[in-house]
Amino acid sequence: MSANETDTIVNYSLTYSVKFAVLLTLQIPSILVSLLIIVYFGYNLNACVTDHNHSVLVSLIINFLHVIIDLPMPMNFFHLNGIIRPARSTYCIW
Repeated sequence: MSANETDTIVNYSLTYSVKFAVLLTLQIPSILVSLLIIVYFGYNLNACVTDHNHSVLVSLIINFLHVIIDLPMPMNFFHLNGIIRPARSTYCIW
């Protein structure tokens, strides 16, 4: 392994660590705020009845599902420094 390849590996490792840290620091508040808004809509049914809040609620639910289902996959990739686990074809297709 040459020195140039080692620098590239270290550079990717640092990049993956920074991406993981940024995603983690933004994902946790996103989940908490989404849950807080969903609970608000659950307790305040009058706010849920108005037409202009329907689009907000649908957008919130789609975003929440994306954050809790789809986002952990790239975060796992960044956390493991570019290693895909589990290395299955269905995981890669998803």
